[in-house]
Parts: sequence; structure tokens; C-alpha cells
Amino acid sequence: MAQTVCVRPDAADVTQLAAIAEDQSHPPKHIQRAHSVLLSDEYLDV
Repeated sequence: MAQTVCVRPDAADVTQLAAIAEDQSHPPKHIQRAHSVLLSDEYLDV
């Protein structure tokens, strides 16, 4: 059964997640998770 989860990071977390998502030196798993959380913050489907 599908579930909807919405993560609401604060402004400092969004800044950190955006930096992780843009920095290709991080492991791909971390980059993908950062993208997922940022999309969730904008109420977009992941």
C-alpha cells in the first residue's frame, strides 16, 4: 500500500540539502536522497 510522507526541513536544512544535491563529490545515494527531500519540501511527488 502506498503512503505519502512529507518532510518539512527548515531553511538551514534546505540550504545544506541543496549544496549536497549540487556537489557531485558526495555519494550518489546522498545526492538522490537530498533531491527527494527537496522535492518533498515543495509538495512534489518523488
